Amino acid sequence: MSDMRWTFSDLYTNVAEFLGLGSSPTGSNLTMVKNYTYRGYMKLLTEMNPALRRRHPWSFLKKSAQLITSDGVYKYGLPEDFWCLVDPVNFDSDDGYAPLTKVSREYIKRLRAATTYESVPTHVSVGSGDYSPSTKQGGEIWLYPTPNKEYKFQYDYTFMPEKPTSDSDYFVGGPEVSEGIRLCALAVAEAEEDEIVDGPMQRRAAAYLLSLMMADMTVDTPDTVGPMRNGSAQSVELDNRYVRSIRDLQTWYDDLSI
Repeated sequence: MSDMRWTFSDLYTNVAEFLGLGSSPTGSNLTMVKNYTYRGYMKLLTEMNPALRRRHPWSFLKKSAQLITSDGVYKYGLPEDFWCLVDPVNFDSDDGYAPLTKVSREYIKRLRAATTYESVPTHVSVGSGDYSPSTKQGGEIWLYPTPNKEYKFQYDYTFMPEKPTSDSDYFVGGPEVSEGIRLCALAVAEAEEDEIVDGPMQRRAAAYLLSLMMADMTVDTPDTVGPMRNGSAQSVELDNRYVRSIRDLQTWYDDLSI
């Protein structure tokens, strides 16, 4: 059964054809179109959501993870593919513990400099671990106080997908995301080769990304906030920052659509 998703070779071949290099680029041309494809991929993954004023939290990049502590250990490595935290680190079960307070790495350093002891953690910091040129820079979770026994924590994060290298490799997400990556790769090629800003392909890519964000923001959004007993009111429609942001995105999309 055929698949509607673009493979790595599908995409870089499309870039080559867009640049007039034919469907079988070789040598430096092949290296160039692959580079534009990688940059287009990264552009989609890191695209700023203008309504949220931050990098868009794509739903297809979300994962859940569990942390199990050990007695006397306060530093814990994050998953190898960890990119950034989505939901706070908190206790995995309802044992009556107070929610963890998220603080900076420096704050925990100051707490530990003042006094160190083992107990139920109350503070958490999520940040980068040590860097080495020969390995990936990992992330770490720091807890304070130092756990005095095994505790289970749950958190959600976005992951950084693997870089496609084989021609048959797929990109993260479904067919509509693959199309977004294709447009982003063509937009990068247009900007580099034609040396123009806000060209036709760049506008097409921007408009498509906005529409993709609008659709993506409804994936985990409920239709209502549930029943609300207040006089004759039985329920209210959801009107949170995501719904308002979708309306803002629609305005930007209308301005960009071509």
